[in-house]
Amino acid sequence: MSDDDRFDDASISRRRFFQLSAAAGAALSMPGNATASAEDEAFAAEYQYVLNHTPADHAVPTLVEFSGETGLRAFEALDVGESIHTTTTPTAAAYAQLTTTEAQQVADLPEASNFQFSPGSNPFWRIGYYPLGIFPEPRRSVDYIGFEQLKDGLGVLEERYPDRINVKNVGRSPGHYNNATARPDPKGMYVVELTNFDSETAFEDKEKIFFSCSLHGLEMASRETGARVLENAARSSEPDVAGSDAKLEPLLDDVVVIIGFT
Repeated sequence: MSDDDRFDDASISRRRFFQLSAAAGAALSMPGNATASAEDEAFAAEYQYVLNHTPADHAVPTLVEFSGETGLRAFEALDVGESIHTTTTPTAAAYAQLTTTEAQQVADLPEASNFQFSPGSNPFWRIGYYPLGIFPEPRRSVDYIGFEQLKDGLGVLEERYPDRINVKNVGRSPGHYNNATARPDPKGMYVVELTNFDSETAFEDKEKIFFSCSLHGLEMASRETGARVLENAARSSEPDVAGSDAKLEPLLDDVVVIIGFT
């Protein structure tokens, strides 16, 4: 079977497989190599694909929405999953890392209405709920910041702080060669401008400082740091400049910090 044939009858596109594999890593297998046959009307297509194409004991980051709070209580009574977080705002929902068997147990609950694959550091980013911040600090995170979550979070930052944040999609990277699909695996490239857009100094006249934060491979430190610095600075919670009496806020009047996620 050729690589093209693999995706002809698959529930996801080749492009979406690339995106999912970036989040699930080597655990995700190609179409035609399913390890399970879990199926439920409440499973989003992408979630069902990940469940059925990862090892049986692989815990999949899962966001479950319930029709009411009784569903949350029933879920908690099952005592399944890892890294469990629940909320009733803006809807009754739970985040948990579930194996295929555990996901099927939860799906048997009448109140379980929707399951989504939810990789990333913020348990509730899929439903637009950020009780711990858009990019929570590491000790409050459920995992590393994921690529899909990063794109979503940067958009939320721009919406919340338009006077400080401007996000640009500047194209796609060449990407690594994906041995599983025998094709390049490119990713979007994003540039974020952090400054005080309301200051008297024109943008063109401001000093520009660029930081490159890679999205590829195992280079997570810069992505983790860059996203959190952007949020902290935008909401005026970034600590003072170390070893100096200078404050960060006034610097943004005359400086543009440019962070590239490439």
